[in-house]
Amino acid sequence: MLSKQQPSKLSPDFAKSGEKANNDLAVAFKSVDSGLIALRARHDAFIKATKGNFNLFTVLREVGEEVGLHSRWLAFLLNPNATHDCGTLFLSLFLKTLRQGVQPHEDDAAPCELEGLDLFACDTATVRIEVNSEEGRMDIVIESLKWGIIAIENMVWADEQKLQIERYAKELERTCEHFHRKSLLIYLTTDGRKSEQAGTRSGKYYRASYSHHILHWLEECLRATYRFPNINLAIQQYAALVRHITGSGGDYEFMKDVIELLKVHPSLIENMQNLRSAYEQLRSNFWKEFVCELQLQLRSLGIECGEPKPSRSRHIQIYLGAKHFVSFDTNTELRFMIERQDGVPGLWFGLAIHHYGDETKKIGNRITKNAAQFVTITSQWLTDFPSRFRGIVNEWWPLGHLVISDDFLSEKYLAENATNGSKPVAEQVKKFCADIVTFLKPVETLWPKRGKTL
Repeated sequence: MLSKQQPSKLSPDFAKSGEKANNDLAVAFKSVDSGLIALRARHDAFIKATKGNFNLFTVLREVGEEVGLHSRWLAFLLNPNATHDCGTLFLSLFLKTLRQGVQPHEDDAAPCELEGLDLFACDTATVRIEVNSEEGRMDIVIESLKWGIIAIENMVWADEQKLQIERYAKELERTCEHFHRKSLLIYLTTDGRKSEQAGTRSGKYYRASYSHHILHWLEECLRATYRFPNINLAIQQYAALVRHITGSGGDYEFMKDVIELLKVHPSLIENMQNLRSAYEQLRSNFWKEFVCELQLQLRSLGIECGEPKPSRSRHIQIYLGAKHFVSFDTNTELRFMIERQDGVPGLWFGLAIHHYGDETKKIGNRITKNAAQFVTITSQWLTDFPSRFRGIVNEWWPLGHLVISDDFLSEKYLAENATNGSKPVAEQVKKFCADIVTFLKPVETLWPKRGKTL
């Protein structure tokens, strides 16, 4: 007869070593916490004194606006004939960055050095944005008559469309192979993630990122233009914006001081993976609690709130079973939606196109072209939310959207709202729900019956 196994006991020495490690970590945390507070205070004072928070790009455009801001500015720099008067300088440096290595579709594949780009004739290149083709609109197209075409699909925060990369790759093949020219398709995202819509052309594109390739290129541009203050300052400001949208850190001197602080406490470095895991868990727990409380409070107001669902990209969407929306056909609706993007700070909501097919852009454009019938709604939103309503429209948000928080789920937001001493989540959600009710009022006035068809 087998005897029951007795639970093993930790040896006194092992228990003492574990206790000592915990104590060392607690001491390190306390020291680093006070050190970071002092560093942050000094850094914030410097930023305030030098007016370092000002950024002309974010004054004129939304942070994540792909066409009007990012594609337009990148194309401006890359265009040898643009008014920056630097000729082929920026385009040459960009091609040099690509030649140093871009990632193929597969995560485990080695980066590819695109040697053929050294034959690209920059002096005869043309650069265009939002180029219409049979397969859709390509964000940035760089063309050299003898070499061929470099197309950049610029995805800052937007979702991919169905088989988008596959369609663009086919278009480039048809356009270039007929004239025996080369083509290169770059999928540019904040973090270099792979396309989920490459289909049969997964081997026909390369991945590049704002966090690595664009920042590296901008640093090269800054070094090359130190004698030209106007363009240099503009590139500095755009580089700061890229660091913001990629979470790539900020001031160099501040980061240098943080590194020195870490060197004094090796136990923090040793436990860095645990700290990262704990932070991600805290972030996930807060989001789940937030959604649960949101569902409860909205239900008490007579509004059903669905479960968070990921879209084709990294957007997390929550549809409300609101009483009022506009339907265009059996598969397409203008519905109320709350949205955030996984890994990117921010939370917003509004009336968004909801469609599973390929008609999203067509319907969004249809609404935009007939905006007069919606002016009552947008005017009221501007009155109710003067500083938070974003009236810039696109094919997914044809009437604009309301920003609840620009930094939702950021490190700063969680430090203020998900730690000991923070306001209860229920109190935080209460104001959010009140905004939703206010936002829906003009919709109810214009569309008193559910499912009105345009």
